[in-house]
Amino acid sequence: MASCRKHSAYTQHLYVQSRGFIEAGNLLVGDKLISVNGEDLVIEKFFIEETAEPVDVYNLQVEDYHTYFVGDCAVWVHNAECGGSYKDVKKKNAEENHGKAKRDPKDAHHMPAHDAYPDYVKTRIGKYNKKANGPSISMENADHTQTASYDNKPGAKAYRAKQKKLIQAEKFQEAFDMDVADIKSKFPGKYDLSIQQAQECLDDIIKKVKS
Repeated sequence: MASCRKHSAYTQHLYVQSRGFIEAGNLLVGDKLISVNGEDLVIEKFFIEETAEPVDVYNLQVEDYHTYFVGDCAVWVHNAECGGSYKDVKKKNAEENHGKAKRDPKDAHHMPAHDAYPDYVKTRIGKYNKKANGPSISMENADHTQTASYDNKPGAKAYRAKQKKLIQAEKFQEAFDMDVADIKSKFPGKYDLSIQQAQECLDDIIKKVKS
């Protein structure tokens, strides 16, 4: 096990073993980070400091969903684009899944489920690649299979049918919130940032459908 006295994290998301990428503010004492050498770094204590002004951390911008190692401890982080349209999430997952530091493969999880959209909504949100434009989040494969709408698991079909009725009544937010509640109940705090980004995608879809 490696040792490191101090690491400062700002808006970074650090990879925590068994929890995935976590916002710096959601770390817990006892969490295990991963160093550039593949060694464990256990968090013994941490504190959150709010600054009066924004803090410049880097003089570079990392494109898309690249992971990298930073700080004196060289811990594994990423620049956090975890939610959005299905096509964007899928692209970022493909990049991460191909990386050398891959732990668990990632899936893109539709919120709401793709089959829940009536045809007229699919047409409005994207003429050519309709599935690609729905709001989604990046999830670890093992977590994705536990979601209520996943594939043909018990209850999934009825769950998606309920979402479809909500969307037909133009209650898009309510259909989305079903998935939010499902994910937060099973993985508290783990996918909060991803959900926020998927919400922005949903807001855009609502504007398109109602315009």
